Amino acid sequence: SLKHDTRYETCLQATNGADYTSISCSDGFRTDFTPPVPGQVIDGLDKDTDYWGSANSISCQWSGFSDGESGVAHYEVSVSSCSGSSTPIFKKNVPSSQTKITVNAISFNNGQTYCCAVRASNVAGMYTNTIKSDGFKVVLSDPVAGIVQDSSGPYEDVSYTRQTSTAACYWQGFS
Repeated sequence: SLKHDTRYETCLQATNGADYTSISCSDGFRTDFTPPVPGQVIDGLDKDTDYWGSANSISCQWSGFSDGESGVAHYEVSVSSCSGSSTPIFKKNVPSSQTKITVNAISFNNGQTYCCAVRASNVAGMYTNTIKSDGFKVVLSDPVAGIVQDSSGPYEDVSYTRQTSTAACYWQGFS
């Protein structure tokens, strides 16, 4: 049986009827029986975002995926709803040199939470498990403004204070 992370060659010896022999060998191959090591995935570029204000684009970034034997061949990147096992609204293979992507021309629903997901494939054709980001909530509307009062409780609003080191405020109705 073949051993992990070992180089092998295939050689063939041919002998003709006159007893002349020639040997020819392949350039060899190396075995890799393990998938790549998974990394981390974030929503956004350079820093993770939890809220997203666009209905039709998102950026995803990943790092830490590796394969010490055959190397990472490519990444499979997808974007889907974070709830359950939903069908991706975007899916693409990108080269191993790429560690971020901005996806355009997709359609997000306001208030829904989506995840970026990445899995790496090594040159031997094995994949990591799919690694998902922590998700981002699509927010396409302004928050509802509430009431702010200069006081420490409801039903009172002060215009003057004699306090020299503290101030209080009370708010309600924001959503």
